[in-house]
Amino acid sequence: MAKDGILVRIRVPGGLISTDKFRLLGDLAQEFASGYIEITARANVQLRGIDGARVEELRGALEKFGFLPSRLHDRIRNILASPLAGIDPEELIDTQPIVRNLDECLQNDKDLAKLPAKFGFAVDGGGYRFDRGGTDLALSAERIATGLQFRLFIGVQATDIIAAPGEESELLLKAARACLEVAKEFEIPARGRSIIGHTLARERFLQCLKGFAQRNQHELDDSWKSAGLRIPFGVMLASRVGRIAVIPSVPLARLTAAQVLAVSHICEEHGAGVRVAPWRGIVLSEIRESSAGQVCAALENIGLPVDGRDGFQGLAACAGTDGCSAALADVRADAVVLAGLLAGLTPSPGWKINLAGCEKRCGMRTDAMMDLIGTASGYSVHMQGRPAHTGCSPEKAIRLAASFRKTTVTGSSK
Repeated sequence: MAKDGILVRIRVPGGLISTDKFRLLGDLAQEFASGYIEITARANVQLRGIDGARVEELRGALEKFGFLPSRLHDRIRNILASPLAGIDPEELIDTQPIVRNLDECLQNDKDLAKLPAKFGFAVDGGGYRFDRGGTDLALSAERIATGLQFRLFIGVQATDIIAAPGEESELLLKAARACLEVAKEFEIPARGRSIIGHTLARERFLQCLKGFAQRNQHELDDSWKSAGLRIPFGVMLASRVGRIAVIPSVPLARLTAAQVLAVSHICEEHGAGVRVAPWRGIVLSEIRESSAGQVCAALENIGLPVDGRDGFQGLAACAGTDGCSAALADVRADAVVLAGLLAGLTPSPGWKINLAGCEKRCGMRTDAMMDLIGTASGYSVHMQGRPAHTGCSPEKAIRLAASFRKTTVTGSSK
């Protein structure tokens, strides 16, 4: 329950969704919710403003259309992967089959339904690095002299446990069971960060995985870490010759039902696919290179520009006072004003600003260069993680953010 009604989260493992199902999201948003969908940092989708009397009807529709394959396992079907999987010419391996297999295996294991509701998995095939956020277990592809391997991470910590191609789901499932076992033994939460923060629990966790290969961590590639990760936009060449991916701006991670339907139509017209991205956006894939101009123009016409100069690049905001009773600031409206001041600036990799309605900062990124946090006395402004101003009016906080953006990022010009 939220201030604006029932909120429903729909899992989209790996961000993989068919064009037909994407269109259905727009239909569901129009029929049951407030007329838009929100994209989360785990590449899932939210519908807001749902009448409690229609929740069961909506649940039935989600099951009918394949969005809810298992009620028992739904909350643990959090699987992150690059939305450029199978597209990125720099990737080491296409992780789409791994994601689908892991999702199926999770649903076939009743014991794993005991995992915490926010427990998350990630599968990284190399290439474009995406933000794994707070995932509990991750596999990261590495190229070695003898071929390809996947290294296991628990929380943010690399281990020496290795999976060969074909063993990915087996390792992640066994590691998830180990999390449950260790959590029970040491009476701690079954979360990655809890286990790595407890020396004996971490050692016990690794003992549970002794059946897998172990290799040292020299020359470990840790470039996946969230700090400095850029949010992509525009046209990207795909691994398939003559094909591209198009990544538009999705202002404040929200698409209207009309935009969802229009994107679906664009995909159908150009034989493209669509993915949900962990930077709270979308990717249109497998577009013919010769159609780039048409697709970009069509997206521009529905308010999803691809040049990154709409002012929303790098901005994130929670539900704010419209959707959350805990919020103390109308952060979404203030973010729109800020975007207006920043419109036309050249996008800068890694530049991010959070606008949070209260000090809980739900869902906000931890690596933002600036945070505007709603309080009872106005905005508290943090710069690069440190408190800088308190009691700011919305106007002052927005001016500070705009000035900070313009003066700290080189190459940003009208």
